[in-house]
Amino acid sequence: MPKVQFRSKEELREAADRLLADLGGAQGPPVPIELLVEQTFGLDIVPIPGYLDHARVDGALSADLTSITVDQWVMERRQNRYRFTLAHELGHLVLHRPLIESLAMSGTGTWKGAVQSWDAKQYSFLERQANAFAGYLLVPGAALRRHYTSAAERARAHGIALEELGDYAANQVAGFIADAFQVSAKVITIRLSEEGVLPSDR
Repeated sequence: MPKVQFRSKEELREAADRLLADLGGAQGPPVPIELLVEQTFGLDIVPIPGYLDHARVDGALSADLTSITVDQWVMERRQNRYRFTLAHELGHLVLHRPLIESLAMSGTGTWKGAVQSWDAKQYSFLERQANAFAGYLLVPGAALRRHYTSAAERARAHGIALEELGDYAANQVAGFIADAFQVSAKVITIRLSEEGVLPSDR
């Protein structure tokens, strides 16, 4: 059974930052993830009705590394989830290309099907790396800090001190910021914590 290469959070962040630098470093928010997928990497985005019900995933990178299949309903109705799916699958391409190529050559069907039959711990490593990469890519640290600072200043102008509100403040600010980045509030909450900008993280 192949092993998933360990990558630190810093390595995952650097991999995402390199892609953002290729876009000029100042893109977004929101980060133009479809542009990255289609133009920078030359991948086709293939929407399929009922894909989520059939495959039990929102999307998947093809074994030949030429396309990302996505659930059409998610693509059309759940824009934030769709964007994260694209970034997640792009993460697999950037981080796990040799592994995917070896699985594709093994003749075991789809590479995702093969990897899901592994030890659960290895599969979890693989998915966590792609999730972290997607978060770093869609929510760059500098842009996130700017938006948080702006939200905190707006709150102060209304007599609200975020540092006194703890988790409640994090949840409210995350929901507000999420719209700008076109990701879920959960992704923003995770990224705020990672960046150490929440009052409770200081």
